[in-house]
Amino acid sequence: MSFLNLPNELILKTANDLNPSDLCSLLKSSHRLAALLYFPLIDSVCRKCPKIYATKALYLAARGRNKQVVQDLLDRGILENVQNRDTLLNYAVGRRSEAMVQTLLECGVSAETRDRYGRTPLTNAADRGYEEIAQILIDHGVDVNSRDNSGCTPLHIAALGGHEEMARMLLQARGIDINARDKFSEAPSKAGPCIAWPLLQSSRVLNLRGTFGWTPLFSAIRTNSASVVRLLLDDDRIDPNALDERSRGPIYLAARIGNEEILKCFLAHKKLDIDPGPPDNAGPLHIAVAKGIIVSVRLLLGTGRININRKSSRGKTPLHHATKNGYHEIVQLLLAQKDVNIDIADYKGRSVRSSISTYPPKVCEILTEYVSSSHRNAAESAPLPEQRNLEAVTDRLVVDGDTNSVKEPELGGMTQTIQ
Repeated sequence: MSFLNLPNELILKTANDLNPSDLCSLLKSSHRLAALLYFPLIDSVCRKCPKIYATKALYLAARGRNKQVVQDLLDRGILENVQNRDTLLNYAVGRRSEAMVQTLLECGVSAETRDRYGRTPLTNAADRGYEEIAQILIDHGVDVNSRDNSGCTPLHIAALGGHEEMARMLLQARGIDINARDKFSEAPSKAGPCIAWPLLQSSRVLNLRGTFGWTPLFSAIRTNSASVVRLLLDDDRIDPNALDERSRGPIYLAARIGNEEILKCFLAHKKLDIDPGPPDNAGPLHIAVAKGIIVSVRLLLGTGRININRKSSRGKTPLHHATKNGYHEIVQLLLAQKDVNIDIADYKGRSVRSSISTYPPKVCEILTEYVSSSHRNAAESAPLPEQRNLEAVTDRLVVDGDTNSVKEPELGGMTQTIQ
């Protein structure tokens, strides 16, 4: 007797002993068997398949937008037999399948699952710059401020990766916290892998060993993402002066990185405090000078709003750092400022003037010329003794109030000298 001529009861009983591959072959052979063996096949996939095949079956159905099959698989407990069942959606995001993500969400799969780095599907989408998938998740109502193990939000991650469009999308999301702070981490690698990693390998960035309560604005500066910095600064909700746990604002990091475009964006911001933090602590100019970032020094000085004589916690001015490190070009820039003071003493009582002989030859030469020039200018601008005498007499006449009753003093040769 042909298998197709058997009663349904016998076919179903036989199906219980078949593997999913054989059942699938039978199901394709006729419309009758397709209808009859659908659920036995689903049950077989959920209970008998190795996890790799069960996982593949679920994802293939989701990617094909076969919502009914996905729902039936979920209802029959396929999650007990799939790999990474707690991060189904994270995997779907990694595969960059909008259809898979949409189907799983519609079938009730959680959108807030976390991988071993504490990252949600939205964070992973932000990391990779998958705007379409991120929009699906946002429309589904996920937490746009979810934090990973390092305290980073999706906006932090988008900023780190330099994903301008992703950052723009997140800024438009309802409830976004644009000034959210991350938490301290020993090194960038503890935040988990991300596609921004190649950007973090440059020496200037890699040496920034901690994230001391940084906002997304810090993150964008950190990886030289000028477009994202501009996007964030253009948002009225941004706080460009948000201090980290060391009482340093984003301007400190911008000065240290030395990206001219980013620094110009900052200096043009109307809310920027260019010299933030406690007055007895190092300012942005200290940071730029100490690191020898001449472009930052030039831009900061060019604003005319920076305190060139600000002292660090050890009493050092920016000029102390420039002279000690031998940055002769920066020394020249600082000495060109009219308010610069070379007599300020540090915590050991040493001023730049008193330490000239200890500096590198080029710096010593520049300072010696500066001191000599200052003495010459002072001598040239000082009035002659005869001038001082004449001024004193004139002042006396004005004070007495009666210039007609006072005889002109006998100045002798002084009159001829003044003339």
